[in-house]
Amino acid sequence: MRAFFTVYDACGRMCYRLTGDAQTLGGKIFLCDTNHREVARITHMGLAGISRYTIVIADKERARILQNLASIKMPFRIRGISWRLRGDLVLRSFDIVDVSDALVMSHGRCWESNGECFALDIAQEKYAPLCICMAAVIDSSAQSGSAVALPV
Repeated sequence: MRAFFTVYDACGRMCYRLTGDAQTLGGKIFLCDTNHREVARITHMGLAGISRYTIVIADKERARILQNLASIKMPFRIRGISWRLRGDLVLRSFDIVDVSDALVMSHGRCWESNGECFALDIAQEKYAPLCICMAAVIDSSAQSGSAVALPV
């Protein structure tokens, strides 16, 4: 298993790590807490640019992200939950909003002592694992132009 992303809280403490066996045609990525317990799982199927990601939390499918990088207007679609993306996915400055346009999560670049990173502002703690998984899918795809997670 390889580490893809590390998630820190506002005080700089590690709270989650995404690890897995992502491959070109598919794979699994696991969101684990500081005790190495699986909090969520992302299953990936597809080719570079056209993929489906399924996010499972507590043995229940919570959302799917459909990726089609050939679609300029809508390269990512969220299914299984009434959320949608808005903003600039290429620049990795985007929000997730619910059906009433209330903010669920904002995602943007920031700078820390180690250099550039990305900050997530999640409106409700109960959505943190799902939002982190969605951000990881979009970040890895936007960064590489493919469906394989890249370490940051």
